[in-house]
Amino acid sequence: YPESCLNLIRNAAGEHAVLATTATESCVDIPHNLRGVLVDTKGPEIRTGPLPGNVDVMNIEVGDSVVLTINDVSAEKESASPHRINVDYMSIATTVKVGGIILIDDGLIALEVAEIDPKLEYVTCVALNGGPVKKNKGVNLPDAELDLPALTEKDKRDLRWACEVG
Repeated sequence: YPESCLNLIRNAAGEHAVLATTATESCVDIPHNLRGVLVDTKGPEIRTGPLPGNVDVMNIEVGDSVVLTINDVSAEKESASPHRINVDYMSIATTVKVGGIILIDDGLIALEVAEIDPKLEYVTCVALNGGPVKKNKGVNLPDAELDLPALTEKDKRDLRWACEVG
């Protein structure tokens, strides 16, 4: 397989259409019907929102109580504990289970779910490790079944484009 053709596509921000055409045309050693371009869609995401007091960074220590809520916390004062963090996943309280793990920022912060709000607006967790948390960081719910669509609207647009480019 011509790795050089694939490498062109991997690092092609903003030039995808030209590179897709050029890469498949320059792979002359491969029959035309076997040429392809891999399209990696972004998929759905869960993210942290603005932090209390709109601070840039919130530091969490091992053992801290952390509340993940669907409510806006940006107007609240930052507190030492419990830390309150907004998440943009409205079903968080129905998706996680007590004892489950929640990862923030690619696992930089690992939380264990200790309690689920009966009104389903937040979950209270205990920090298993410490570190900084910022807004717009990814939230991962390992071993949880999410009720997010497999493809976002942007994914669908990207796939339509990929089909058109061929």
